[in-house]
Amino acid sequence: MSFTSESKQQIALKKLSGKAQTKNQAEFFNEPKSTGITVSAQTVFGEAIPESPSDTLYAMTDEVVEYIRLPLVFAPESEQDGLRHGFVSSLPLQYESNSSNEKSGTGNFINSKAIHTTKGDIQLIPPSFGLPYEVKVYIGGDATTKGSGERIPVTDERFWYFDYFNGIFFQQNPGEGSNSANPDYIEAFVYVGKKSNETNNSSLSSLWEVDPNDANNLVPTSVIDGDTGCFALDFNTYLDNDNEVHTSSYSLTSREDAKDLLFEIDNNGNITTKE
Repeated sequence: MSFTSESKQQIALKKLSGKAQTKNQAEFFNEPKSTGITVSAQTVFGEAIPESPSDTLYAMTDEVVEYIRLPLVFAPESEQDGLRHGFVSSLPLQYESNSSNEKSGTGNFINSKAIHTTKGDIQLIPPSFGLPYEVKVYIGGDATTKGSGERIPVTDERFWYFDYFNGIFFQQNPGEGSNSANPDYIEAFVYVGKKSNETNNSSLSSLWEVDPNDANNLVPTSVIDGDTGCFALDFNTYLDNDNEVHTSSYSLTSREDAKDLLFEIDNNGNITTKE
């Protein structure tokens, strides 16, 4: 036996609709918990995901991912015919005192914070970034001991699915035979690095930077197209009373009054403005 067609369809439809799968019997518009699609570093994750992360509890790898044992709590809306299908993962009760994450104790990185309530601010790294990132699920054990309890394998007959974006665990066949015990913990890597908006701010703040060989000079930071010679300069400009454009200064970091002007080299070797 494997995932039923209905389970597969429900998971796919709800994922695309921005809703979490907690039970097949609920239509996507009746699912109360939101989700999303985990995408690449260029759009959401602002830093590269390490290939070989440390799986020691609370270990930080490259200040980008952190290995955590998260408790699972039954989601009441997932119950069907007395069986529990869906579970919510949260940061540990003592997260702030155990974690070396510089964000610990701020924003969403607080004790017992449910992952799905952060709406993507806290995400778990999916195995699309490598097999080490596959979540581990446990029955029993305790909150502070890595690997404690009975691990539920990915091939278990309960047929389970985990949503790495919002931390929701779903099991298709709970309460059957050896599956009568429900999961209590997961171990997974949490993304703690910078988001793309944080990493892009510095690069967008100016098209110039201080020359590393001469602090009195500026050098351009961006070449738009090396094949055509098109490049970018960053000026602060203003119009005088005669509507003539004047350059007031080069802009390093303040972009409030800065405008981007594009230039290119024409066929005669002259530098001209590019529309």
